[in-house]
Amino acid sequence: MIKPNPYEPPSEYREAHRIFSANICPHCGKPAMSLLRKAFLGRGEKVSCIECGSNVGVSNFQSGVIDCVSIVFVLGSFVMFGYPFWAFVSLVFLQLFVCGLARVYLLPLLKR
Repeated sequence: MIKPNPYEPPSEYREAHRIFSANICPHCGKPAMSLLRKAFLGRGEKVSCIECGSNVGVSNFQSGVIDCVSIVFVLGSFVMFGYPFWAFVSLVFLQLFVCGLARVYLLPLLKR
């Protein structure tokens, strides 16, 4: 009889971690790239997994939806603040930060 490894997390934890982690390689099941790399991953771009070397990428449609929503947010906020330049610059930086976070945590990796 095989004893379970006491250092291995329970299967429920592993499954929940797999569901909520969008940086898992669809080929090998391990983290495919750094979070900073995924934040700047473009539509249609292929990247090699750091563990197994297979090509992965993000969905073109989902990435485009995130870009469109963030642009509408920036332009709408710019109009709401009354067109000051400081508001535009600060909103662009906020948009880059929020868009990067959305790409990291919402877009799953796909086989390419």
